[in-house]
Amino acid sequence: MQLEKILIAKATGRELELVSNAYHLWFETYQPIMKEAGVELSPESFHRSQYLTLIHNEGAPLSFSLSSFIHLGIDGAANMRYFDPMSETLMKRFKTDHPKVMTIEWVTVHPKERERFSKVRQSNLIMGCSFQVFKDSDADVAMGFSRIDLGADRIAEQFGCVGQELTSLYGIDCRVMTIRKPDLKPHRLSVVQRAIDDLCGHREFEISA
Repeated sequence: MQLEKILIAKATGRELELVSNAYHLWFETYQPIMKEAGVELSPESFHRSQYLTLIHNEGAPLSFSLSSFIHLGIDGAANMRYFDPMSETLMKRFKTDHPKVMTIEWVTVHPKERERFSKVRQSNLIMGCSFQVFKDSDADVAMGFSRIDLGADRIAEQFGCVGQELTSLYGIDCRVMTIRKPDLKPHRLSVVQRAIDDLCGHREFEISA
């Protein structure tokens, strides 16, 4: 089991295969969900992201997240469609307190991994690794829209995330989750945190965004 952090637009060699494999898992996972919601899943939703954080086994994706860095101090950035589910009140606070945002989006776990019973679950691993990328970046805050029905918000809370307002994304109830670097904390289960540390190799990720 390996961890990769890939700048999608600059993927070369084997990275191209890894990104493509993640894309296919993304499409197979979300196309039925979006179809049920009456929304067409566009490849743009994947490829507009800047970074892929991927856990894989010999190239086969086990879990991943997509991320982008958005500077709210730049005119028009706060008007991106990504922020549409947020209220004006929360958006104003974001612009004032957190100029540079790292998004954590489309957190995805392979169906076979979701079914596997283990104390160390892929959902915890990919979330923890995504927060390590945030820790090594120059972003002020990380955020995402976490599904309530799947308990994604509770997983994020294990690492120090704070639940903000409730919202709806594609007809699915979600909570806006945010975290600042001083609030990051290890997972409460030491076995899970050790697995995250082993994947990350105790190294810093080079983030250029």
